[in-house]
Amino acid sequence: MYHTMRTATVTLTLAAAAAGGGFVANVLDYGAVGDGQTKDTAAFEAAVAAVAQQPGGGTLYAPPGTYLLTPFNLTSDLTVLLDANTTLLASDTFADWDIIAPLPSYGRGRDFPGPRYTSFLHGYNLTNVRITSNATDQASWGIVDGQGAAWWAAVRGGQLKITPGALLLAPLPCAAGACLAPR
Repeated sequence: MYHTMRTATVTLTLAAAAAGGGFVANVLDYGAVGDGQTKDTAAFEAAVAAVAQQPGGGTLYAPPGTYLLTPFNLTSDLTVLLDANTTLLASDTFADWDIIAPLPSYGRGRDFPGPRYTSFLHGYNLTNVRITSNATDQASWGIVDGQGAAWWAAVRGGQLKITPGALLLAPLPCAAGACLAPR
């Protein structure tokens, strides 16, 4: 069973985990800036692609910063490791989000007939994917911020006629210590 989430901010409440595989792709090495203004999606996509080429996968590492991102695909055998005080900030520009077919189980968008916007972090038939933070205190945990307030304002204001995508698709129930909790 899967559950979709879109909240203004989702705080990662995962305990620090060992890196998947031995390969580490630091997003700064792929051109990410992390200033909250520059779109860093191409750097994240390149880092994910580098991990995908490694036998056994590896780790996408995001050092402290705020990374403005458009939706992108993850890959199997991937650990997304957010350092302390790191935020993955979803673009709130609707044009940055692809419009895709509705989920087959719905036959339509959740909120409106027809297609839907893609999810922020997504992939198909993935296995062994972790999103974690190495912060030791809750105040500096890594954050995935889907900018839900902008989406909900557009839905409530009648400006959005296509179902908003989920922040991410997460399996339920959560494994011990591996749940995402709204902040």
